[in-house]
Amino acid sequence: MKKIIMVFLLMLSGCTAKAYLPYEGDKALKIVVTNDLHYAHPSMIGNHQRSQSLSEKADGKVIPYLSEITESFVLQMMEEKPEVIILNGDLVFNGEKENHKHLSQLLQKLESLVLVTPGNHDIDSQDAIKITETQSYSAQSVSETEFLKFYENYGYRQARSMDQNSLSYVVEVSDSLDIFMMDSRCDASCDNLHGGYFKANTLQWLENQLQASASRNAEILFVSHHNTLIHHEGLNAGFTIDNSNELQSLLKKYDVKLSLSGHIHVQSIQEENEIVDIATQALSIYSIQYGVVAYTPSTSFDYSTQKVDVSKYFEEIPQFESMAYNTIHYANYRRTAFKLLDDGSISDEDDLLSIAELDAQIKAYYFSGQLIHHKEAITKSATFTKMFEKYPFEMRKLQNAIDIFGQKDHQKIKVDI
Repeated sequence: MKKIIMVFLLMLSGCTAKAYLPYEGDKALKIVVTNDLHYAHPSMIGNHQRSQSLSEKADGKVIPYLSEITESFVLQMMEEKPEVIILNGDLVFNGEKENHKHLSQLLQKLESLVLVTPGNHDIDSQDAIKITETQSYSAQSVSETEFLKFYENYGYRQARSMDQNSLSYVVEVSDSLDIFMMDSRCDASCDNLHGGYFKANTLQWLENQLQASASRNAEILFVSHHNTLIHHEGLNAGFTIDNSNELQSLLKKYDVKLSLSGHIHVQSIQEENEIVDIATQALSIYSIQYGVVAYTPSTSFDYSTQKVDVSKYFEEIPQFESMAYNTIHYANYRRTAFKLLDDGSISDEDDLLSIAELDAQIKAYYFSGQLIHHKEAITKSATFTKMFEKYPFEMRKLQNAIDIFGQKDHQKIKVDI
């Protein structure tokens, strides 16, 4: 890795003489963040019955329309023109070289400063795949060198500094704000290759750069694909950075207030140790939303979510949001129904399907961070009440999920600086 980075830095040295400063002064900035796009060019995953069946068996990604989702996002960004757009890992479906090529070309349409970082699926992926109407077969992934070449204009050329032992870098976005784009991918030394971890030399580089930011009185926005804080005990191992306690201590030492992450595909906000970690929901699933950070220097980071209106840009796909909801709903409905059948605790088929339906509703709104707005309608429904009376053990699991994940609004928060 160190050799790769050194070669890349030498390549860039003739192109940039100093750190990139696109916005001078204490300027308020609109920063858009999205992750887990899992972009797939139509030539790699077409809109056909086989790709639709993958959606139904997976975690709710709208697989037949992954291209249209990302293209709509880009078109919406061309209209909104935020100062900064962050693409926080799992950029393409499963690390396919062809998908990286097309995505990097698509990003050329954007006038905003675009910053990318890789996720666990983006580089040297063993799961890279091409899907046709008749078969699926392995596809070529990318090396770190190839990833850097595809995305050199999306953060790496603009970097003040790049870690020699990972694809982490920091950009001086304005006179008052530095954005740290951290490569949290694990290597072969990790128990879980899809998990997140920072090596000691990367943490040392991070501290050196945090000191550099402090010396110029810059505020810091920390970005990594894996989570800085635990968002859910069931989504901890392989999702939260393995040495997150060490990371949190370092961030707290330098008064870093906000961390942006992804990976879990869930819209979730957690607060601990005076750090707020916002996991923005995967762009590839309902409700097709991204995060917007309104940055006001010396005041706050004000985060909210915004939906991508796919039907606006692809009129041939009306009511796309409803279709995306039905996709994640059916994926969870199907999974829960089969689990209840295997458990054998509910013999009445209609009741089993009723509970599966309730569980699917809860999970769709939990994933999108909206459960707080729908929990009352769900728990006061006649079906919920009836099933609770007949199957209190099974229904308490659903009630507990509502109590835990429906406590607050996960779609907005104001973080004071």
